[in-house]
Amino acid sequence: METLRSFIISPEQIITYRCGVWHHSVTVLQAPSTFAMIMAQTGRDDDTELFDLVTSVEITAPYRDGSSV
Repeated sequence: METLRSFIISPEQIITYRCGVWHHSVTVLQAPSTFAMIMAQTGRDDDTELFDLVTSVEITAPYRDGSSV
């Protein structure tokens, strides 16, 4: 939890997570939106690991002009 980070990308950008990086699925901030996800699986039982957070996390995203809520 100490290294938890969030980010917003533009429609022209691509996200690539390195192996072993825990991540939440993509969240659309404006509708309508289209995105694609490609995921490689090894066929072993270690492809997906789920983790329940003990405390909730709130992320405040900035507006396009850089200001926040």
